[in-house]
Amino acid sequence: ALARNYERLAAEVAPARAAAVVKADAYGLGAVRVAERLYAHGCRHFFVAQFVEALALRPHLAADAAVFVLNGLQPGNEPAAAQDGIVPVINSLEQWHRWADAARGIASRLPAVLQFDTGMSRLGVPPEDRTTLAELVKTEYGIDVLLVMSHLASADDADNPQNGDQRDEMGRVAAEFPQFPVCFANSGGIFLGRDYHGILVRPGIALYGGAPTAGRKNPMEPVVSLDIAVVQTRTVPAG
Repeated sequence: ALARNYERLAAEVAPARAAAVVKADAYGLGAVRVAERLYAHGCRHFFVAQFVEALALRPHLAADAAVFVLNGLQPGNEPAAAQDGIVPVINSLEQWHRWADAARGIASRLPAVLQFDTGMSRLGVPPEDRTTLAELVKTEYGIDVLLVMSHLASADDADNPQNGDQRDEMGRVAAEFPQFPVCFANSGGIFLGRDYHGILVRPGIALYGGAPTAGRKNPMEPVVSLDIAVVQTRTVPAG
């Protein structure tokens, strides 16, 4: 069911590519076995939240698979990430500077993804820092930016006007960083249409059978089920 859900989402967004969010041990199902199965069905981009998750997953995937850390790296993790080929998502100027220092320290280019806050107010480079970051991108030759991305706050509510606001703001980001492809849609964003897809989408809960859009029929197959034992039944008198 997991593999069929991935194939359903990949077909929905083609010719864009579908990544897989396998954070929190793939929502409790086991990141290694989930990622290995999805790799066998064509997935080559995997997102985790924390660096320690990436360290555990990276050895189990082939070299042509990319592992991205959504929260970026904590100070001091840069050398290990560089050595193991783990790609940080840059959420701040501080994270950019530390990753650039790591690249200079090993005299090699390092990949990264740039995440921008377009209205969720959770993670990402804030609007007031975009001009500074654009200048750093022009002058820093040690970092290969693979993608620019953001995260939709209300994509599970298809009628929420925040979706359009964030789409428009992401369009402004793309115009300021035109040399890089866009990664935008989460599970709900996939079903908002092609304006939200970019070159790569990041389904999470939908992969595991969760409904991507509230109030609509769930197009995903359930991946897990819950079975419990009834320990006792009672007949209770009225009153």
